[in-house]
Amino acid sequence: MNGMPFGLWVKGDANLAEVSARAVAIVGSRAATAYGESVASDLAAGLGGHGVSVVSGGAYGIDAAAHAGALAGAAPTVAVMAGGLDKPYPPGNATLLQRVAGQGLLVSELPPGEHPTRARFLSRNRLIAALCPATIIVEAAWRSGARNTVSWANACGRVVLAVPGPVHSATSTTPHRLIRDAEAVLCTGVSDVLELVGPLGRPTAARPDQHRVLDELSADELAVYEAIPARGEIDTGEVTLRAGLPLGSCLGILDRISDRGLVEHGAAGWRLPRPAVTRAGD
Repeated sequence: MNGMPFGLWVKGDANLAEVSARAVAIVGSRAATAYGESVASDLAAGLGGHGVSVVSGGAYGIDAAAHAGALAGAAPTVAVMAGGLDKPYPPGNATLLQRVAGQGLLVSELPPGEHPTRARFLSRNRLIAALCPATIIVEAAWRSGARNTVSWANACGRVVLAVPGPVHSATSTTPHRLIRDAEAVLCTGVSDVLELVGPLGRPTAARPDQHRVLDELSADELAVYEAIPARGEIDTGEVTLRAGLPLGSCLGILDRISDRGLVEHGAAGWRLPRPAVTRAGD
């Protein structure tokens, strides 16, 4: 079954046009690893928190994890079926698919009574890719239905993202190859997706600040700071020896980094600041 379907069957209260207008497909291997399922679930939940719906195929593995993540975040999710909606497939995901219909939609281009076939799964992949502005592939072996979805996404002019995995993992072969061959953009989290699917000109969400106070220290200041033990106290002479600096310079640096709260002077010498103790009732 190629080309435009005669029509779509839907089950659920959501509006397919509205849901798919700001949606991302998350696809991947049925034989997913715990890592892949965790990433898919976290991505779906995080995207849902930013008003982005998730579309997938309702299968085991990455698909199920993506739907579950969206459901956990109370976000709409769409499962595209390879057969009629009267008997969602696979049967083992019947409860999950029922929840998807309650919070989003089940969609098929096949009427009730039709059963999934290999050709219909490939046709289903085309519909998944076409419904969304972007497709994320989380895990997939080299020969994979998810790889077919990516091919359709590229053919439809959609954005493709790929999640990296362990270099020795067979389930990450396709994402790694797609990134290497510039067929997909590296995806490490929700912010990477939002940058690509958000409207042009809209500020993207700020990434976590990676700046540390220690980054501002000079080489000598860092040497003095690292001379202070993690536990206990140390006198100035020992700090000088460990840092390899003259005594006068070391004293001046200790005063400066002490003013910045990085070290403090105790009864027996210099030490790292102790965490504040919270008393019961405070």
